Amino acid sequence: MSEAIVVGVGDSPSSEAAMRWAMHRAAALKLPVLLVHAVDDRWAYDAVGYNDWIRNSGAALLSDAKDRAAKMEPTVSLSTDLVHGAPGYSLRKKSKKASMVVIGSGHSWVGGSLTDRALQVAAVAQCPVAVI
Repeated sequence: MSEAIVVGVGDSPSSEAAMRWAMHRAAALKLPVLLVHAVDDRWAYDAVGYNDWIRNSGAALLSDAKDRAAKMEPTVSLSTDLVHGAPGYSLRKKSKKASMVVIGSGHSWVGGSLTDRALQVAAVAQCPVAVI
């Protein structure tokens, strides 16, 4: 098992917890980590530069996440990927060449703590999925 642990990165506390868990797991297993952020810009109207803004924001989010992750486990090899499209679909594609996918559970709601996105990824991924 030498494929990277793929981590879905967002700006939520559960995403941060997922990244922290993945970094510790990667250090223990001596695996690289791929931090992925999906920019769902398929429906955006770009007359005012919105697409550039969300792509730049996504790139900044990934860069900041990589800096934080490197401090968590300095020995783990890190890379990032800013992908375009639906997050669930993007992570499913990444799962084909991953040792595992790690995602945050999202925001809690009455009756449960998993978001639809976490359930979607867990249902279609082609590798083990950890929902943190």
